Amino acid sequence: MRTFLKNKVSGEEIEVTATTEHPDSSYGHPVWVDKNNLAYCEVGREQPFYELINRSTHREIIGQQLATLREKRGLSTRQLADMCGLSFSNITKIERGSYNVSIDLLSKVCEVLGADIRIMEKEIENGEA
Repeated sequence: MRTFLKNKVSGEEIEVTATTEHPDSSYGHPVWVDKNNLAYCEVGREQPFYELINRSTHREIIGQQLATLREKRGLSTRQLADMCGLSFSNITKIERGSYNVSIDLLSKVCEVLGADIRIMEKEIENGEA
């Protein structure tokens, strides 16, 4: 999952990670830090200028959808792995979104689950495609 801070005034979004290794971190309290190591605010504190936004990656979203389908079909991860000819750990990684699955492998898992892969055009927001 990718984490962003959104400036409530400008609307700018900054991708951040939490760390206690930054000089602005005090007494072991983590701070949000961007790719340039600039600290913004303490993790978990209400900030007047920023709001926290978590975004799932496409892999995480697809993995969540596959896990939901698997559970709906009454299958364990081990059963799905056996049916697909994959290892249990690979199914677990796919469902967590931590495995960069190929289209062929994704197609096989979807076939076993009775699902299709589809590409959909994004809806236009504020005049942007």
